[in-house]
Order: sequence, then C-alpha cells, then structure tokens
Amino acid sequence: MELIQAGGGPPPAEAAFSSAVALAAGTRTLYLSGQTGRRPDGNIPSEAAEQCEQMWRRVLELLREQGLGPQDIVRIQAYVTAAVHLPAYQTSRKHALKGHLPASTTVIVSGLVHPELLVELDVIAAYPT
Repeated sequence: MELIQAGGGPPPAEAAFSSAVALAAGTRTLYLSGQTGRRPDGNIPSEAAEQCEQMWRRVLELLREQGLGPQDIVRIQAYVTAAVHLPAYQTSRKHALKGHLPASTTVIVSGLVHPELLVELDVIAAYPT
C-alpha cells in the first residue's frame, strides 16, 4: 500500500488522511458495510462520542477477524448527521487509526436509517501482499 499526498509532500498538519492510496495489482480487498454506533445489545447510545467508540470497536473487530488491523485500511467514508458531532468522530478516528492516514471523505448528511444514529462508517481494507 502506497499512501500518496498531493504535491508529493507530507500531509498538512491538520490533515488526517492521504490524498490517494495505491495498491499493487491483484491485492485482495475487504469491503465493510456501513458500521454504526449500535451497542452489541442492539441499543443506540444517545451521545456521538459513545456511538463513535462503538462504531470503531466494530470496525476493528471485523478487521481483526480477517487478520487485518487499522494499518490495512485503504479508504474511509464517514457519514455524520451534524457538524457538532465532527469533534467526537475525529477524536475516535485518530485513536482508532493510530497515525495511519487512509484516503478519506467525511460527509454531513441529513439523517441515517434510524433517527437515533449520528455516525456511520464505510471502510475498505487491503490484505498485506
């Protein structure tokens, strides 16, 4: 996996993503469906911070089950229902990724499938070659 920054330099200090990611031909990939902050018991926490923690816990668990880790994430697509939830998302993301900078887009949306959900995450990961 090659992490690429626009202009060939390092990412700006405030950037928590790469401009692009290149994979070797034939690299096997894993596509995670949208993960939310629903607890294992099915309940949805009311706070964005807890939803983000639950969401990342599930993402990392799915990766571990496949022998992968946060360093294998190629792309993230995040959906956040209000700008006020961005700090919770960004903090949880930084903690989960441990300095890894995948390609990424974050979109503020008017809602998710359940009104109580505040964040959702799609992830693409690549198996090491």
